[in-house]
Amino acid sequence: MQSMSVTPGSIARKDPAPTRTKIGIALVLLLGIAVIISGVLGLQTFQNSGFSAESGYQAVYALSRGVSSDWDQLLKPALSSREDREQIAGIAQTLLTSAWEEQKAGGGAEAEALLSESSEAEREALLFRLLYTTYKVGGPKVAASVKKGIQALSADRLSALQKQLMDGLTDENAPLPEEVVKAADGLQGEERSAMLMQLFFTCFEGQSSALSEDVNTLKKGVRDKAKQMEAFRMVAKQEVSFLWQMIISNARTVVLIGIVITLDALLLIILMMGERTWIMDFKWIIILAIVDFLLLFQLMPLIYMIIKAFHPEGPFSLETFRRLYTYPLNLDALRNTMIAAFSTMILGTLIAFPLAWLVGRTNLYGRRFFRSLFVLTYMVPPYVGAMAWLRLLNPNVGTINRWLRMLFHLSDAPGPLNVYSLPGLIWVLTTFYYPYAFITISRAMEKMDPSLEEASRISGATPLKTVFTVTLPLMMPSLISGALLVFVSAASCYGIPSIIGSPGRVHTVTTRIVEYVSLGQQGLNDATGMAVFLMIVAVIILFLSDVVLAKRQYITVSGKSVKPAIVDLQKWRIPVTILVSLFAVIVVLIPFATIFATSFKIDVGKSMINPENFTLTNWTTVFGRIETMNCMKNSLVYASVTATIGIVIACTMSYLLQRTRIRGRKIPDFLITLGSGTPSVVIALGLIMTMKGNFGINIYNTAYIMIIAYLIKYLMMGMRTVVSAMSQILAQNHVQNHGTSHFPVHCSRLVSDFHPQLL
Repeated sequence: MQSMSVTPGSIARKDPAPTRTKIGIALVLLLGIAVIISGVLGLQTFQNSGFSAESGYQAVYALSRGVSSDWDQLLKPALSSREDREQIAGIAQTLLTSAWEEQKAGGGAEAEALLSESSEAEREALLFRLLYTTYKVGGPKVAASVKKGIQALSADRLSALQKQLMDGLTDENAPLPEEVVKAADGLQGEERSAMLMQLFFTCFEGQSSALSEDVNTLKKGVRDKAKQMEAFRMVAKQEVSFLWQMIISNARTVVLIGIVITLDALLLIILMMGERTWIMDFKWIIILAIVDFLLLFQLMPLIYMIIKAFHPEGPFSLETFRRLYTYPLNLDALRNTMIAAFSTMILGTLIAFPLAWLVGRTNLYGRRFFRSLFVLTYMVPPYVGAMAWLRLLNPNVGTINRWLRMLFHLSDAPGPLNVYSLPGLIWVLTTFYYPYAFITISRAMEKMDPSLEEASRISGATPLKTVFTVTLPLMMPSLISGALLVFVSAASCYGIPSIIGSPGRVHTVTTRIVEYVSLGQQGLNDATGMAVFLMIVAVIILFLSDVVLAKRQYITVSGKSVKPAIVDLQKWRIPVTILVSLFAVIVVLIPFATIFATSFKIDVGKSMINPENFTLTNWTTVFGRIETMNCMKNSLVYASVTATIGIVIACTMSYLLQRTRIRGRKIPDFLITLGSGTPSVVIALGLIMTMKGNFGINIYNTAYIMIIAYLIKYLMMGMRTVVSAMSQILAQNHVQNHGTSHFPVHCSRLVSDFHPQLL
């Protein structure tokens, strides 16, 4: 038998990578817990301190370093040369106890006790640090002219002045220098000694650390006089370290960071256990980063709003909801919101589906032009459309109303159409939100297998029958998704109801929320209660759209062609084109032309053709104002930043969803969808309530809060567009690589389900 030799390294060894990963995640988890504990301790320390603001601890730390430096480099050398040093120390102690007694009854005894606790070697340093800090914050006032005079002295003269001040401190009959005579004039006894000591300290201001800003911060952070004495002690004894003051000053942020770290570690453990691997994947880091952003700026505000709604003043209570939802005006707003949103959904879908089919699947004249034109209102702010229809359908001077009165010889009474009504609100909402359904349905049609419709026509079905028996059933999940998107968008809209509905007293939930926000803290609580209604509606819609309907989405791919089959309209081509053109003129061109024409008018009630009514003043005024140009610049900058960040996240998420099977990739996708489905008013209200620093993040009244709000609301639009394009590319690659053998069963099942007679 041949002998076998064992060489070093030939024995299989266990891969150390999983072990290192486990240890690393465990350390991260422990770090997160430790950060949370330190943040909680810091928060408790501040709450128990009685300080007015966390910045007081930052001032204590900065002053402790400055005071210590001034003592070692300036005060101590100046006092060490004096033979009456002990006498000066005794006077300083008397001044300290007197100053502390003025701030708090019994404060003098506290100063004595504090000094008695220190050793002989530390006693003098502690005494002068305490007195120096006390006088810096609240000692005798020295006139600004005297300070300037002292600071203008030469080094030799300043040194002589310091000696003369100490002589005057120990000998009341000693003459005072002319530079300080004015400051000490008329003072006697302890008052005189206190002023001379303050002047002595003032002599070092030109050479000492820049403490004035820290002193001001301490005054603001510790307003209570009694608590200031504790701050003086911490300064003199250097009780606050750099790390501790950072934790206390940012306790809420520290707790928040600790929670995020802990949740990341726990989520990573769950993902790795689900994946059955302990090898770290960089894609998980990307997923966690996106999840962290959405947790902080999207989920946390929404959760806080829900909690606040049920805990308006501390304990659990339904009083806010009882009061809000029994108030007649709010009930009208709820009813108007639901009626307007539902009507807009029905009307918008009835408009969007035929248009999507005509533009995408027929030989309609100019269909590419119409495709771009119909999504124009999607890219224009609702305020613009509301103002346009306001000019057209105003019951008194609206252009369309004036035409109708002239055409049908009606009286000069208002009407016949009134935009300041619920039907008027529904119409304007429809003209601006039908593109949501149009875009959704158009994309779904692009993914349809054209062979299904071909099979229907081969079996003898007419194009119209094919639409109702094959196309419409296949489109039903996307049709419903688009309709639900129109519903939640219309329900959460504020711009159009504020311009169209409010003048006609047609209130909606969004307009009531904004009205409540302007009423102070109580109004903010009421706004939160109203916002919960919109949140519940959005969550229900999200569940129906992304959970129920997602299971019925059909993406079929044909190996023969991925280009949709074009239906020949034959004799109906010209009439249908005329109808579509008429719709485009009424819904798109006339409103925008009205806004454009109005901008050149002096009197909006008169014709622009009249030379006396034509003006460029409106344009020159707008572009001549610095405020307007700054607003335009801000809009462009914020939009560009949001778009750049958004497309990076969208492309990243699209890659993770389409090109990988890594566990956890759908978590940020769900959160992004939740943010997009959340009404804009709710997002804004949540960010306003939570981003003021009470949760460790203070971006209120900054550009950051606007950019974040834009990202939360519109990130899904960019992501869905990129995902759709990437899925098409992947589908075509699959067909090229694998042919059609993978699809016949699926295609046959679809045809048999929706058109049984075809098979």
